[in-house]
Amino acid sequence: MAVKTDSPQALDRFISGLVKIAKPGSLLSRYQLGFGLVYRQFKKLKARIKTVNLPVSGFREDLHAHGQGGEMFRHLYWHMGCSLMGWLGGAISWATHRMDVKQMESGRAESTSEVLDNLAGRACGRALRSYLKGKLNETQLRDELRRILSS
Repeated sequence: MAVKTDSPQALDRFISGLVKIAKPGSLLSRYQLGFGLVYRQFKKLKARIKTVNLPVSGFREDLHAHGQGGEMFRHLYWHMGCSLMGWLGGAISWATHRMDVKQMESGRAESTSEVLDNLAGRACGRALRSYLKGKLNETQLRDELRRILSS
């Protein structure tokens, strides 16, 4: 299996993908998107699909440091999804974040990046929520996501 090479477009593709699946409108669309993001990551985790070799160019270095590479996407999508699912998603996000914090405190270097990924994912989730509620237009959403995630 060939390893994907870094592309200067990785962050742009990530943002475009999010904008494409985020459909402003009903309250239900917010929960559908959130559940979809969480469910997709759960399935990948259960299937033990490795994402470490995914391209990460354009993203902040601290989000994929310590060998995390494309594993940052799992944390970003998971916490974005949780933040869109209301109080229950918030509780799930908090619990999984606590596990990463405990691992970080025990000296696991990768967990430093995981904790930052979690926080960035939540921030992206808040931006998506504002977009879905009509408080941000598409250009503003793209700018906000880029501000959160880029170097």
